[in-house]
Amino acid sequence: MSYISKIETIIDKFTHTRTGRTTMNLLRGSGISPAIRKRLVLFKMAKETKLPTDEMLRSKAFFVENAQRVNNILSWLADEESKETYRKAIEFRITHDIKRAPKIYNTKEQYFDKNIIKSENDVFVDCGAFIGDTVDCFIDFCKSNYKSIISFEPDNFNYKELCNKNVNNMTVFKAGVWDKSTRLSFISNGSGSRIVESTDNNDNAIEVLAIDEVAECKEATFIKMDIEGAEKKALMGARQTIIRNKPKLAICIYHSDEDMIEIAEYLHSLVPDYRLYIRHYFYEPIETVLYAIYED
Repeated sequence: MSYISKIETIIDKFTHTRTGRTTMNLLRGSGISPAIRKRLVLFKMAKETKLPTDEMLRSKAFFVENAQRVNNILSWLADEESKETYRKAIEFRITHDIKRAPKIYNTKEQYFDKNIIKSENDVFVDCGAFIGDTVDCFIDFCKSNYKSIISFEPDNFNYKELCNKNVNNMTVFKAGVWDKSTRLSFISNGSGSRIVESTDNNDNAIEVLAIDEVAECKEATFIKMDIEGAEKKALMGARQTIIRNKPKLAICIYHSDEDMIEIAEYLHSLVPDYRLYIRHYFYEPIETVLYAIYED
């Protein structure tokens, strides 16, 4: 039985319990997608039963094996809050125990923590722009004092919604971001839409672009990425831009255990003088954001 099949079986069993049925009905009534419902139910199941899932056991093994790399990242983090958040975010991934969760920061400030990032006259690159909610937050954060906005969104519905927004000096690309410009398969699922590293399904193939190859991004000063696990590849495609401009970065690192380590390592290798911060924004092992700030 595959890993995914095992998870499906566990969830199916749990949803036939009283707690499971109640949880699923509440989530369904809230209009939450089936994929997200399953993730939340899995989290609820682990909390209720206190039993480790395959996912949790895998996370534990991974972080034990890579303890030295975790310690290296802890030594690079710029403040004690980040170190505590990082430690607890990892522990949360291993245990799914809300009592061991990191401090939850204000979700309205996700990507735009005023205690970490300042914004004035930025060229803002929004990777995974969805329907423009992050753009709205950015404009509010900088009080409309920005130079330009470049948004990337490959999902058809999201792209149309984004284009309908009345935003000054915004360029929208119907594309994802990657380490090179090409076409890749794509799974469309609202806010959970994601790139699949394959070209087998040409019917759902999308254009993906490397930030280094997009002229509008040449002067980027602030890059945000929440692209469902494609962050590392996208950062590789922005390598020259990052080295040249040293832009502010707000990068999601929660999509995999590997991302929790590899993204910080990659950015540190490009710009060792980046000050790195970590904050967490949800009562589940998701929405962990790495900030990178360069100060002269």
